Amino acid sequence: MDSIFLASSDQSTISSFISIFEESFQVKIDIYNDGVSAMNAIQNKLYECIIIDTRLSGIDGFELIEFLHSKKLIKTQPVIVVIEELTEEKKQLLINMGCNELITKPIDKIPTTKTINNELMYSTLRRNVIDYEQKNETDPMTGLLNKEVFQINVRRLLKRGNFGAMITFDIDNTQFINEFFSHQEGDRIIQGFAKCLQKCMPKNSPISHISGDRFCAFIPNVTAHNDIENICKNFLKYIEENLKIVDSSRQITASIGIAICPMAATTYDNLITKANHALLFVKNHGKSGIRFHTPRDDRDELLKGKQEITFEHASTILRPRKTEEIQTWLKFGEFRVVYTAFLRYGDSNPAASLTLINIVSSNRSEKPDFNKVVSLNQKITTFIREAQYPGVYSWYSINQLLVLDVRNQNINKAITQLKVEISEEMKFLELDLDIFNKTRSDNKQTDF
Repeated sequence: MDSIFLASSDQSTISSFISIFEESFQVKIDIYNDGVSAMNAIQNKLYECIIIDTRLSGIDGFELIEFLHSKKLIKTQPVIVVIEELTEEKKQLLINMGCNELITKPIDKIPTTKTINNELMYSTLRRNVIDYEQKNETDPMTGLLNKEVFQINVRRLLKRGNFGAMITFDIDNTQFINEFFSHQEGDRIIQGFAKCLQKCMPKNSPISHISGDRFCAFIPNVTAHNDIENICKNFLKYIEENLKIVDSSRQITASIGIAICPMAATTYDNLITKANHALLFVKNHGKSGIRFHTPRDDRDELLKGKQEITFEHASTILRPRKTEEIQTWLKFGEFRVVYTAFLRYGDSNPAASLTLINIVSSNRSEKPDFNKVVSLNQKITTFIREAQYPGVYSWYSINQLLVLDVRNQNINKAITQLKVEISEEMKFLELDLDIFNKTRSDNKQTDF
């Protein structure tokens, strides 16, 4: 940014400024004789100072100044207006549009030189202030708002009554990326993720890089679930298509938690807490998904320990067994694995229990109605997905749930809680549970 912008169709004005700059300043002058070329040029380059003569062909000087004002370019670049006749009305109009100095014709060389010198000095100071503010307001890694400024902006929006959606984002599997592809690649993914957020979030939405692989955005004046969900789905689709690990064969996914104001909360602290609870649920249930906060997300169980819930085939988490019966059961599909850390770090031959839960008719002599069983099956499935009881759960058939517990201490609690939560449905549907349990102790090598 080492040149001056001059737009004028008046040859005497152009000659006067060329003379001033040749004698007093060592800067280049870009001269435009018509408003159209001036408008096109000014959008592609930043100038030390902008000088506009109101006498301009094509688009007159006032229209060009109004364009600069609408694009908010006057705030960052000083504007000097050259005018033949300055009335009070024109003066007020130009001042309202943010023009810095007004020069009347004919041009007086000495005061004009002083005016330009002052504007160039102020331009440098103004840029330094803007750079300083940006460095203190943005995250140096991504260019997004830092946590503190994001919080200030959202609090201001909430105070003004702008309801909306607080959304927290977490890039999935960044530890894997850092360990297997390098931390530089991890940083590149984080920076690319930030650019995708800027591309996909509404323009008036504050966006922040909170820390590490965690981001946050607030979408004001949007509270409809469908609208927010569409924004998030489009974002997930966008990063899958445009952000890949260096080998280009692995897709980047993200987990998203959402809390809507005023339904979930009305203050910044409560909104971001509830959005984080919803995000935690997604991270604990397979990752790569979207969840709106519900009161159930705030239960203490969800916050206890680091619990990893994924879909894994049984053969990847269970040692070979001597008894073929379990092996046969475990061949049915994939299993919901809750908290498998003990399988990696626990005893080589831990205690284990296998529980089979059958949905049966309350009147044991009758065969249960299929539709009723399906209804209760869905209720139990929801319980499994939302509860945080370590174990392996799988539907063996539509009315038979298989549960493997390697620590032999949590499944009884889970079954007790399950009975409480589905008691009304069981009574209404006239169904019951038959529970069969088989346990192996630590020091026994024989299987179930």
